[in-house]
Amino acid sequence: MLVSCGEKEADLIKTNSYFKNGFSFEYPGNWSVSNEINIDTYNHVMLDTTADSLAIIELSETSEAQDFKEYANEFSKSTQGEMPIGKIITKGTKYTDNEIIENLSIELLGESIPHKRYYFKKIIGDKVCYITFQLPTEDESKVIKGYDLIKSSIKYKNP
Repeated sequence: MLVSCGEKEADLIKTNSYFKNGFSFEYPGNWSVSNEINIDTYNHVMLDTTADSLAIIELSETSEAQDFKEYANEFSKSTQGEMPIGKIITKGTKYTDNEIIENLSIELLGESIPHKRYYFKKIIGDKVCYITFQLPTEDESKVIKGYDLIKSSIKYKNP
């Protein structure tokens, strides 16, 4: 039930573009926007991927942004509270100025599925973009290039 069989690789041949209020990025052609919030200078976009993974991109004013390490720690804590059954166990975290990698496992119905959570920070003028990716470790090779596409294509231009 929890094994990701037949997951497709991120389609980098035909990509999609996201653009709202001067905020833009490219993402794989076989991924889709599942949720978005655009309020004044804050943008939040969630993407559905072809694997059992999560992609969240948030853009806000640098002056209003949470500290990067604090952002990652709060996200990690909040996900544990959102699981109605099972639990998330953190196995270790590596920190740098612009990237945090969290190794974890999701334990559910006696199964333990290794996952990774990547947090990236990108400063764009007076904006800061936090990008959060969570994926089953076994699917990393199928989706990591899609995550890299998003990271490298993030732009903001005052509308």
